[in-house]
Amino acid sequence: MSWRSTWNGDDLVRLKDRATEEAMGEVLDEAVRVARTSHSWEDRTGEASASIQREPTIRRVGERRAGWLFSSLARFIYLEIGSRGRSGDNTLRRAGDVAFTKLGERIKSRLAR
Repeated sequence: MSWRSTWNGDDLVRLKDRATEEAMGEVLDEAVRVARTSHSWEDRTGEASASIQREPTIRRVGERRAGWLFSSLARFIYLEIGSRGRSGDNTLRRAGDVAFTKLGERIKSRLAR
């Protein structure tokens, strides 16, 4: 008796990559929303909140994926880490802490479809 099988590994890798990148995009979008709405500093003009964004594409670094949450406003660093006599708010770090914990669940749910 002989067995004939078809290798579907490449399709599974593509499925995993797509699920990971889509889930990372969702999580980064959520982190941006959290960062824009949960800071303690006064945003009189709206410029600082509006400057919080994510990199539009997920980068591939070997087998790893990377996405960035950042502010395009140069002086945002003073709000994030502080300056002499004033502590920072850690807005981006806290938003990441809230949103990034959901990444594993989102990837699993996409793979289960």
